[in-house]
Amino acid sequence: MSEEKDYELESAEVTWRLYKTQAQMNFLLEMFGRDLAAEKGYTWLESEGIEAIRYYLMQKHNWLPSQVNSMSLEDLSFAVEQEKKPWTLKKKYRGLID
Repeated sequence: MSEEKDYELESAEVTWRLYKTQAQMNFLLEMFGRDLAAEKGYTWLESEGIEAIRYYLMQKHNWLPSQVNSMSLEDLSFAVEQEKKPWTLKKKYRGLID
C-alpha cells in the first residue's frame, strides 16, 4: 500500500521553515546593528540595531530618514552587505539560533 502525501502538512512545514529562516535573518541583522552602533559610538542606539543601521546609512549616504524608514529589512540588509562581510555573531548569542 502506498502512503498518501499530506500536502497540507508539507505546505505548512515549508511555510514554517521559510518564516523561521526569515526570523533568523532578521535577528542577525539586529545583532549586527547593535555591534555597528557600539563600533561607531552610537551609544543611544546600542540596543536598537535596526535603528543603528538606518542612522549609519543616513550618515554614510546622506539619505533622508524617510528613505531609510521606507526600506524593508531585506533592503537594509542588502545596503550594509559589505559591512556585514567581516562580521560574526558573538559566541554568547550563537546558541539562540538553531
